[in-house]
Amino acid sequence: MVAEVEGSTAPIAERHFRMIDSNPLPKQALFATPADFKQIEAMIEGMPRAQRGIGYTIAAMTWNYASQVIDTEISKKKESN
Repeated sequence: MVAEVEGSTAPIAERHFRMIDSNPLPKQALFATPADFKQIEAMIEGMPRAQRGIGYTIAAMTWNYASQVIDTEISKKKESN
């Protein structure tokens, strides 16, 4: 998605990431970082069928939490400017 705000045609996500000076989500050293969400899906699909719903729920809730943290950091940055 491309939007024009203050004369900028850069995608909104790119403009927001430039606003954050440091990553508000430190990596957990105990766990590997997947290359993409497909790797997470493959891990969930490897779980027993009865447990897959729990795996997808945890993955989606984690995604939403990460999004919330980023939104909070963006809001803090906007308020400080």
